[in-house]
Amino acid sequence: MDCREEDAKRVAKSRALLTLFFRFGANLDALSNTGKTALHYVTSDGLYEAAEILLDAGATVDIQDQYGQSPLHSAVKERSLLVTNLLHALVSTRGRLNFAGAVLLEAVEVEAVEIIRLLVEGGYASLDYQNDEGETAMHLAIAKGSIPMVEALGALDTAGLSLYTVTNCGDSCFHFAARFAAAHELEVLLNFWRQRDVDDRGAVLDKPDASGATPLFVAATATDSNGEFGDRHEKMELLLANGAAMSYPVVGRVPDRR
Repeated sequence: MDCREEDAKRVAKSRALLTLFFRFGANLDALSNTGKTALHYVTSDGLYEAAEILLDAGATVDIQDQYGQSPLHSAVKERSLLVTNLLHALVSTRGRLNFAGAVLLEAVEVEAVEIIRLLVEGGYASLDYQNDEGETAMHLAIAKGSIPMVEALGALDTAGLSLYTVTNCGDSCFHFAARFAAAHELEVLLNFWRQRDVDDRGAVLDKPDASGATPLFVAATATDSNGEFGDRHEKMELLLANGAAMSYPVVGRVPDRR
């Protein structure tokens, strides 16, 4: 018996058993003592067929366990492209417009570049998607201090959407880099900025936050958790070398993209 026959028999057996359980009233979303559902377990183990059966039967993908993690989190964390693709394909048809964006941000948190590429190149999620605080995937990557993620997102963001999108506090990705990043990470972001055909480059780089501070001002004044200025001089030199200004010039503002 070849592998395909074995797989077919295994899937048929799993489907028959689960169908029997459902017929006798089994609760699809029954919780374990840690708040996990059956879908949590099959996604964390990468069991595509079992996930498909449960989702077809109406299992809920949004339930969070006691650690605040949903089956989606498990699928992304385990780099399970098949399961993640299945979850997205099924759930996106149910009117949850923010689902793909949530997958995208979760993938940034666990640095799953292949998941991000699937979502962006497949047209499922846009890189200007924002969480409740207005942060994009690029904001989160910068805050994590992950240069590989910043590079990966920059390569995928051919339209430069990350450069225009600001948080609820008016922070651009340059504000985040000036405040949280090391000088090398800021340099990577500036390289991405120079390579994109963006309108009014100075306005993008010098756009102030809600308090009126430009990224250059943030770089000059921000301190780390120990109250130290760290590599502020290097970051200021990088920004100045790219034409950054301490205050926003009186020209037209770049509209926020929400």
